[in-house]
Amino acid sequence: MSAVCRYGYSKERFVWSLISAVGIFCLGSGATIVHGVQNLWNPGVQLKLIFAACSKLILFTKKHEFYPKP
Repeated sequence: MSAVCRYGYSKERFVWSLISAVGIFCLGSGATIVHGVQNLWNPGVQLKLIFAACSKLILFTKKHEFYPKP
């Protein structure tokens, strides 16, 4: 490998690109699984989600009161 070709020459660069892509995929999958397990163990987060959804619905209806359709 050199400074010009970071991932190597010929087909070697495809192998290193594949290893990089699989690493990024595994890191993202692991973070998603950890986040999902944490949400299963902490059900209080769902109450925050319901509160956020209700407040968004209220703001959405108020917006249409201020800006009626022409």
